[in-house]
Amino acid sequence: SCQIFPSVYDREDEDITGDELTIHGVKVVNKTSRSSNTPQATIPLVMLHGYANGCVYFYRNLISLSQTYFPTIYALDMLGFGLSSRPRFETTPDDTSVESAEAFFVESLEAWRIKNKIDKMIIAGHSIG
Repeated sequence: SCQIFPSVYDREDEDITGDELTIHGVKVVNKTSRSSNTPQATIPLVMLHGYANGCVYFYRNLISLSQTYFPTIYALDMLGFGLSSRPRFETTPDDTSVESAEAFFVESLEAWRIKNKIDKMIIAGHSIG
């Protein structure tokens, strides 16, 4: 999965840090860039792409959103999309419920939220996001 904190990377007023997490055996790389000019909102925005997309789907929106509304934006690649790993989807042939597929993605998002110590977040999704 990828997280993008949009800013212009050649600015001197930024701190760029990195961190690695493992969730369900999947390596997640967090990259953070913060500008001193961003607003002081306390709740981060989490952007989830639609089917057959990745986090870069939102690239045209990230800088404007970060400079105007959200200093912290997470644009995630959902499991099996973009740069994220594709873990096995454990199900049986007779399990055709929508709830099983939904739980697969919701549980991975919840695990990511807990590992990143995020208490509250605003979610913006497109399509299945």
